[in-house]
Amino acid sequence: MDPGTTKQEKAARQAASNRSAKKDPLRPYYIASGVVGGSIVLALLMMVVMPAKKHEDLDVNDESLISHVNNNNVEWRARRNPSFDGYTMRDIKRWGAVGVSQGGMMNSQQCNVGQIPNMPENFDVRRRWPSCYRSREAVTHTHQPSESSNQVYFQGNCSSSYAISTASTLSNRFCISDPQMYGNLTLSPQYLLSCDSQLTRGCLGGEIDKVYYYLEGHGLVHESCRAYQAKDGRKLPCNTEMTCSDRRRYKSSNTCVMLDRDQMKGEMLLNGPIVGLMYLYDDFFVYKSGVYSPSLTATCIMDKKGQEPMLHAVKIIGWGTEYGDDEQNYGRKSSSTVAKAGVPYWLIENSFGASWGVNGVGKVKMQTITPGPEYNPMLKRDVVLLENFVLSATPYTARMEEIHAQPEFAKKGDER
Repeated sequence: MDPGTTKQEKAARQAASNRSAKKDPLRPYYIASGVVGGSIVLALLMMVVMPAKKHEDLDVNDESLISHVNNNNVEWRARRNPSFDGYTMRDIKRWGAVGVSQGGMMNSQQCNVGQIPNMPENFDVRRRWPSCYRSREAVTHTHQPSESSNQVYFQGNCSSSYAISTASTLSNRFCISDPQMYGNLTLSPQYLLSCDSQLTRGCLGGEIDKVYYYLEGHGLVHESCRAYQAKDGRKLPCNTEMTCSDRRRYKSSNTCVMLDRDQMKGEMLLNGPIVGLMYLYDDFFVYKSGVYSPSLTATCIMDKKGQEPMLHAVKIIGWGTEYGDDEQNYGRKSSSTVAKAGVPYWLIENSFGASWGVNGVGKVKMQTITPGPEYNPMLKRDVVLLENFVLSATPYTARMEEIHAQPEFAKKGDER
């Protein structure tokens, strides 16, 4: 072997070794790229193995939803509603539909509310008729309020808002008509859920206009005769024995509808609370204070078939304007626009338990547009409470019974 060649090979190997020993200035970037790439691959694998929750699987009291509202909304505050602990959006979607029958709007009589001068900026039926709103106790599985209370219902796993709102409204209107005679009257929504098998569907929902037909033709019994027990979604039979002392059925004499904001205000100012329908969004369940309107990321709840937006019935008890200077409601200083112009709202009584809003009462922003047939609540947030079909019932009082009992008013077949 040629010694010269051996020395050359050794030198070449040494040079190669020296070059490999030098630090590559790009080496950290190679490592970082590998780490990032590995993380992306891992994230993709986790998305496949553990996909993000579907909306219907989210908790009603989802913490991220509550945080998002409180961090980005200047008009209202959100908080966990203990009544809905354990509920998911899937449970809500199983609620039956609440709405208006196909011919309901065409066949309904319009309320005869004339122009009312000097309409107040703020109005609350509880202040106008305080004797009919003495106290508010929550209806729970273990507690049934006293007869003289204005109850706060939790509808539970039952689409019963149509029954609760109408029974509660008619109770208040009886009291307003004669506080001495009807001051302790609380009518039973459970009676409507159990006994109206032709016009509504119990816990599966119902058409709000048909409920009023039932109030006129059949009426409701006292809450003490049929306490609310539908929270688990079961339909209780109508033939259950009633152990109450007052088994009379209290009816309405007639029903009318309001088609705009001025009619709604005038009817409440003169006669008491009314019943309206509103679109149901996922953040409405965790409302606590302020003036509610759906947040930009709120999802409109669709029916279980995914075809129609769900509606929810509420008792409307007043109106007002919030000027945004109340940090207790808003949690922080509101925008100057809100503070100066104010936010007009409807004051409502809900059926989501006493932990919703302020003891079951909240403020809902008045609609900012007049929606047409093409309005889509999934894409827009301009309308929450529908102002073009709101219902009112006149109680059929003892005085009316006396009048109709007279020969000139008696009619054959009049079941009243």
